[in-house]
Amino acid sequence: MVRSIPDSERVLVFQGGGSLGAYEAGAYQGIYELLKKLDNRNSIYNKSTFDIIAGSSIGAINAAILTSHVIEIGSY
Repeated sequence: MVRSIPDSERVLVFQGGGSLGAYEAGAYQGIYELLKKLDNRNSIYNKSTFDIIAGSSIGAINAAILTSHVIEIGSY
């Protein structure tokens, strides 16, 4: 089996540490909006914004919430 290696991947990693959880939510929104604009400008549609999402502590909870939203809603 031949596996293709993508030219690039977008990875989102959330940190742990109490109040960072709230900061990360706002920072994610800004990053998401910017990446969507760039994707639309480059005619990239129907592709997830991030290929990998990970985190530790509160960041893992944020990653789980974000991932479950994408799975339930189907929105990237």
